Amino acid sequence: MSNLGRKILRIIYWNSCMCLRSAVAIALISLAAVASAEIYRWTDANGKVHFGDRPPPQVEKETVEVEPTPVWRGFDIRLTYSDAFSQTLPSDDSVALLDGERIEQDVNRVYRFFDQILFVDFYRKVPVSIHVLANQREYRQYLASQVKGSVPPSLGVYLHDRHQIVVYLHPSRYGGVESTYRTIKHETSHAILASIAQRMPAWLNEGLAEQMEMLEYDDQQRFVIHQHGSNRQQILAQRQLMPVREFVEINNMTWRRQNLDQAVHQAMAGQLVYLSLSKNYGRSFITRLVQEYKRGYRQTAYYLLDEHYIGGGAALNVHWQAWRSQRMTEPSRIVFN
Repeated sequence: MSNLGRKILRIIYWNSCMCLRSAVAIALISLAAVASAEIYRWTDANGKVHFGDRPPPQVEKETVEVEPTPVWRGFDIRLTYSDAFSQTLPSDDSVALLDGERIEQDVNRVYRFFDQILFVDFYRKVPVSIHVLANQREYRQYLASQVKGSVPPSLGVYLHDRHQIVVYLHPSRYGGVESTYRTIKHETSHAILASIAQRMPAWLNEGLAEQMEMLEYDDQQRFVIHQHGSNRQQILAQRQLMPVREFVEINNMTWRRQNLDQAVHQAMAGQLVYLSLSKNYGRSFITRLVQEYKRGYRQTAYYLLDEHYIGGGAALNVHWQAWRSQRMTEPSRIVFN
């Protein structure tokens, strides 16, 4: 029974004892009846079509079949480990496997953010296989067997053709197991975007994934994104960055090639998306960009800045430069009410 149904029953029971509130009970009963009634279609004498649960008597009517709204049922997650994984672990280490329940919660939290905050209609189960390797060497060997060409350094990757997230247990210098958990959330974002759009700008794709790394719930079960500290430090260390318009104009292949050296592009993308999500109008901007590419837009976001950001691309660049001049100290986190 739904929460609404339980509330209705409690109110009806209370009002059976409290006559002063009988009108409320009657109204709620009527509301429940309407919710469960059949819907009809009929045409009046003037040729106007009507829909409702109470057609006039002696009119020709037909029952309208109402399809229930599809409900997303969560990611179908399969967590696997390489054979070498167990051989690499110390024999007395019985807790070194990743926490499957935590991963499931993290992955579904990322989905719910896209669904509830970015309003991405996503009502089908997405099979996601998460394959964990024991170390970086094994990780690179596995990727070399799965992809064509060179294997650039990475902490994790989403293999679109296999619907597979591939990670390894990160050593302490990379942040340890917590870094591995964050990387799974990062790659989950890539999996979602790959499933809804054939083309997504690299800066937007990576920028959103950087936010999902830092996505949590607070004690009121609200979405919270903490600022990515390493991205902030990396941007602060740059004496000069290209203007926002030039940045979003870079095609995906060039963007990724230029990002290989120091990952400055990825840090800038993460901070730019974080800044946008921290303001209502910026959040609307990011939402509209995602929707544009979901509908099949295939160009860079250069012109979309003027269309969807208040004040256009020039205003976004001013806001970005102003935030950088303030050393990007605030906000330290974004709470989504």
